[in-house]
Amino acid sequence: MKKILGVIILGLLLSGNAYAELFGFSKKMQKLSPGDSISVVEKKLGKADGFKVRDEFTAYHYNHKLISGWAWDRADFHVIFKNNKVVEYGMGEVREKDVGGVQTFFIYAY
Repeated sequence: MKKILGVIILGLLLSGNAYAELFGFSKKMQKLSPGDSISVVEKKLGKADGFKVRDEFTAYHYNHKLISGWAWDRADFHVIFKNNKVVEYGMGEVREKDVGGVQTFFIYAY
């Protein structure tokens, strides 16, 4: 019984959707809300890879983060603050790594 349960859990962790739900950075971004403070964002997303300050605006940059269950689906994410409160956030450049002839295809289920 333990062996079957272990196989089921391993299968769920390795499936694309479960992996993305657990480890994808885009899932963390969904937890943000307009008006969140810088400290709240750092608790939800971790320390930023970089930032830029211009007048009352601050931009946090999270670079090359995993967005799905596949290791080659990565993107840059940005959070914009005005007076230390979130006003904008989202995904920047998306990169799909070429993995030696493996092609990515999407299956949409309704």
